[in-house]
Amino acid sequence: MATTGLPKLANAKQAAFLAAYAECGVLRKAELLSGVSRMSHHDWLKVREDPVYIAAFAVAEEMAIEQLEEEARRRAVEGVPHPVYYKGKRVDTYQDYSDVLLIFKLKGARPLKYKDNPST
Repeated sequence: MATTGLPKLANAKQAAFLAAYAECGVLRKAELLSGVSRMSHHDWLKVREDPVYIAAFAVAEEMAIEQLEEEARRRAVEGVPHPVYYKGKRVDTYQDYSDVLLIFKLKGARPLKYKDNPST
């Protein structure tokens, strides 16, 4: 798990949960990967209102979002290989690109330029 960029936490369970979350971006999966309950995570956020943990979670969440953005860009620009079959045999591969993801990336990067209705 990549923990570079996460703040150092004294609580090993908190650190493990956030490292897993930064990697996968899904609370349930972070629970499974780290062995730390989601209920503990919610407790640290809401019940104890641990400001250090809350700040560290915000960093982990940003890291997870950046991974999604990287994957969206990769699929839009580099594409994804798809096999071609003929009579049950794989005969070739083609690269498939996502125009929709590219549109979303452009709209996110330049919302004024790529807005849906340029006259408004």
